[in-house]
Amino acid sequence: MEKITEKEFDKIYELLKLSFIDDELRPYEAQKDLFQEPIYHVYAQRDPLSDHLKAFIAVWDFETFVFVDYLAVHPACRDQGLGKIMLGELSKMTNKAICLEIETPVNEISHRRLRFYERNHYELCSFFYEQPPIAKGNAPVALSLMSTKPIRDKELFEKIKGTIYEYAYKRFN
Repeated sequence: MEKITEKEFDKIYELLKLSFIDDELRPYEAQKDLFQEPIYHVYAQRDPLSDHLKAFIAVWDFETFVFVDYLAVHPACRDQGLGKIMLGELSKMTNKAICLEIETPVNEISHRRLRFYERNHYELCSFFYEQPPIAKGNAPVALSLMSTKPIRDKELFEKIKGTIYEYAYKRFN
């Protein structure tokens, strides 16, 4: 897994558009501007022969936890274990809890995603969570938080949620 710089942003954004619904995407410039944030990092897996971007993970490295902003695997490279590899590499990079958002499990696809993260040592948080609109005109998205360290205390949940909202979403609303 290698750290990606802003010069490769267009490749990252194309993969974002292939992997996420519009309400979960920041506008192009807003996403690109995150490369100026010292606590925002993007790491990628490439095909060593073609230099093709196979997958990436974008994270906020906060003081007490790491927040996975996006994890995306190119459609042609799915079901090859890349998501698991990237989560494992991220875990090796930090001793902090790692938190992420998933769609609230309501259908087969969202339940599959939940099981994937559970197999990778993430636990579903039981407190209500919603991604605020990520861009003007977007709707909020009902999501759930998962973490490598259980979030069972409401006060801890509110602190984590507040940090995510302040850094990842506040500037876009």
